[in-house]
Amino acid sequence: RTVPVANNYYVRPTSYQWLDPTGMTTVSLSDEAASSAQTIPFDFVYYGQTNTACYIGSNGLLGFNTAGFLYTPHHKIPYAPTPNSALYPHWADLDPGAGGNVYVGTTGAAPDRIEVISWVNVPHFDTNAITYTFQALLKETTHDIIFQYQNVQATLAPYSTGNAATVGIENSDGTVARQYTYNGTAPVTNGQAILFTHTPPAPTLTGPASPSTNLTIELTGTT
Repeated sequence: RTVPVANNYYVRPTSYQWLDPTGMTTVSLSDEAASSAQTIPFDFVYYGQTNTACYIGSNGLLGFNTAGFLYTPHHKIPYAPTPNSALYPHWADLDPGAGGNVYVGTTGAAPDRIEVISWVNVPHFDTNAITYTFQALLKETTHDIIFQYQNVQATLAPYSTGNAATVGIENSDGTVARQYTYNGTAPVTNGQAILFTHTPPAPTLTGPASPSTNLTIELTGTT
């Protein structure tokens, strides 16, 4: 089903609370691969579309179909060619077939469950000495998305802090997206968490508030 949705998400920092994926289902992925459909045990609304399953890609992305998951270099978003209807926590040329693990699972109880998709110690295709650990959280009820980064600061600068990755989210036809970074335009660091939400930021009140004083309300945040 389709439900009304605002044109795009807000993006802002949030508290980092790593969810340990140990004991969750291991998703076996080779280089340039996509998983079978992974059931989400609740309705997750993404850009107005309700989804009950997702697909996980070896290259640090997930989505609601697999078109373009294979062999597509990361790029700026929005971008009409596939992949679309996708989330990019750390879209880069990764190779879980060479090491590390990819996990999927659910934590919490209804109506506050969280679907957790994690890439743990997954190496970059160019060199197995560089590995990444990060995860995407899909939240029931609010339909918020959180990206969390445990280890993305490589010893080689070209592969560190998002310098060779796209981070963001994109709608089903590649016409609307919220890009956080592309090739390091904004850094991604260890212990960081990024929230994508339809909840606008709280207003910021500036100036003295008294019956005889004008009150200015300043709205801050990305729209």
